[in-house]
Amino acid sequence: MLEIFTATYGGVFLAEIVGDKLLYTSGVLATRYPWASIITGMTFAFMAKMAVAVAVGATIGEFLPTWLVATLTAISFIGVAIAMWRKPDVREP
Repeated sequence: MLEIFTATYGGVFLAEIVGDKLLYTSGVLATRYPWASIITGMTFAFMAKMAVAVAVGATIGEFLPTWLVATLTAISFIGVAIAMWRKPDVREP
């Protein structure tokens, strides 16, 4: 059980750092191991990833003024919205 948990945790943790490959990772692991161990490993890996994100955000929030963080967040949000709006709905073959 510990081996399965460790494999799942490590796989999901690495996949989440590189990109959102949770679907593929969990699908491959589910073909080899019991589902309860897979879900437990995925949960802890996601929690660890989010803990790092919260810690980094809290650190940034301590050193930068609130208005600057709010302004950068708004600019980032608007920039992503514009990029998504300009992106074509149909991909070229």
